[in-house]
Amino acid sequence: MDIEIREFSKRLKKLRIKRSMTQFDLSVRTGIDCSVISKLENNKTKPSVIHIILICNEFNVKADWLLFGTTDLTDKE
Repeated sequence: MDIEIREFSKRLKKLRIKRSMTQFDLSVRTGIDCSVISKLENNKTKPSVIHIILICNEFNVKADWLLFGTTDLTDKE
């Protein structure tokens, strides 16, 4: 399964905006550089494993959903 970067970017931006966060806010909360978040949201780069983990932890979403749009959005625990 390959990451559909365009869809990943849309999901990331949608999550961030839904939480009323700026790219800077997300950067501060995750430790991911603001320029990297911008590149991720604008289809300029693929996320690293650590970026995926940090973003999923921040938004409490599953990596499968963030990367591929599959499975439920969040864990049902």
